[in-house]
Amino acid sequence: MATKPKREPPVREAGLWHFGTVFDHGLRAAGATALVPGFAVRPELDLAFALGWPHSAALRDDDEEDGAPVAALERNRIYDAEWPRGYAARWVRLRATGTSKVKADGTVVIAREGQAFANNGEPIARTECTGLLRSILYTSDYRADSVLCARLLEAFLGPDAFALAMTEVLESADPGALTRGDRDRWLAVRHLGFVLLRCERLHAKALVARLKKLVARRQTVSTDADAPIRAVDLAVSGREAVDRVIRDAGGVLDAHLVLLVGDDAAFVRQVVEAQDQRFLLPDARLLFVGGAALAKFYADHLPQVRQRERVVREFGAVKDPAVTELIRSIAKGKEARSDAQAWLKEYGN
Repeated sequence: MATKPKREPPVREAGLWHFGTVFDHGLRAAGATALVPGFAVRPELDLAFALGWPHSAALRDDDEEDGAPVAALERNRIYDAEWPRGYAARWVRLRATGTSKVKADGTVVIAREGQAFANNGEPIARTECTGLLRSILYTSDYRADSVLCARLLEAFLGPDAFALAMTEVLESADPGALTRGDRDRWLAVRHLGFVLLRCERLHAKALVARLKKLVARRQTVSTDADAPIRAVDLAVSGREAVDRVIRDAGGVLDAHLVLLVGDDAAFVRQVVEAQDQRFLLPDARLLFVGGAALAKFYADHLPQVRQRERVVREFGAVKDPAVTELIRSIAKGKEARSDAQAWLKEYGN
C-alpha cells in the first residue's frame, strides 16, 4: 500500500520576516494558486505574498511583555510583525469590548468592567472570539483598532476557524448593522478577504459561497460605500466588487479598494497612481497585485511617503530593482536610514 507523502513543515519565519501560524496551510491554502516564484527575496515570502501578507499578525511567547502593565497595552503596534501572546490577548479583550480607550491627551482610561480583561492573558478560544467579533462589529462604541483586533483574533484561532466565526457573525447580524457606513468596521470585515486566502482551499470555497449569498441578500439595500456589507463583497469578488461600490454607492477609488483585486494589475496601478499624493501610506500588497514596478511610484513621491520603517520591512521583501532604488532613496534621508542601510547590506546587490 502506497504511503502518503509527508507534509512539508510550515514556514513561520524567513530572515527578517515573521509569519506566525496563520500561513500553516502552505500550498493547500486557497490563495496559493496565485504564487509567483521569484517575486520575493526569499521563497518563503513568495508564498506569504500569495496568502495575503503583510495583512496578518504573528504571536510569540514572551513572559516579560506578557506581564506588561496595563498602560503599556496602549502602545500603537499596528504594524508590528509579532505580538507577545499574553499581551495580545489582554489588548484584544480590552479593545474589542471598548473597555479601554485612549483620550486625546494620551491618557489611558480603563472602565471598571475592563479590569478583568486587563489581567487575563489566557489564549482566546473559538467561543470567546465569536463574542469579541460581535462586539467589534455591532456593539462597541470604540472601533479605532477593529482591524488589528481582527488580525490578532485570526492569529489565535487560525484562518479556518476565524473565517468560519466571522462568517457566522455576519450571517446572524441585524441587516442594518451591515448596511450602515462605518469605515473602521469596514476595514475589520475586509480583513476576511486576506484570511480566506490562507484558509484550506475547500473550506474557503464553501465560505465564499455563503458570503456571496449574504451579499446578494443585503447589499442591494445599502448605498453607503463604507458599509460592512461592501467589505464582504470586496473580500469575495475582487474587481467586480470594486466596480459595484463605485457604481452603486458612490465610492471613491483608492488603494484600500484594490488590495484584493488579484486579476487586473493594470487597474491596480491606475488606482494607485491616481490616489491623493499628499499623504501616501504604502502597502506592499499593492506591489503583489499591481506589479513590483509600483515601487517607482513611491520613490518618485518619497517626500509624501509615511512610515518608512514599514516600507523598508515590507517593500524590502520584494525582489525588484525598483524596490532597491526606493530603499536607496530612503537610506539617504533621516527617517529609517539605519533600517534601509541594513537592508541594502543584506539584499541590495
